[in-house]
Amino acid sequence: MEEMTRQEFKGEWIYDKVTEQYERDYPSGKRAFKYLQSVLISLPWFLLTLCMMICFLNLNGYLNENENSILYCEFLADMSQAGGWVDSTSGYWYMIPTIAQPLVTRQFNLIFRFVH
Repeated sequence: MEEMTRQEFKGEWIYDKVTEQYERDYPSGKRAFKYLQSVLISLPWFLLTLCMMICFLNLNGYLNENENSILYCEFLADMSQAGGWVDSTSGYWYMIPTIAQPLVTRQFNLIFRFVH
């Protein structure tokens, strides 16, 4: 059974001494550059998503100052405390962070899909 090469593969033709045939090869230097490029594009989006998650954890009241967490943000967490803007006793306002989180995450995914 003969191995097929994808048409989209952009390698350079090299001579393989073992098989005594020419085959395509993608140089490791170019591959490393592509990996670095991928990390530099993905890392800011990952950090932005992480910050978004920390904000929503604080807004939902999952983080409090008693736990001594480095993720705790007093300004956002106070909104989920009694009498706060998204307090669970404030009608339906407490659902805003819960509903907004998947919507914002979806938008991030849609934007990131088109980043090249």
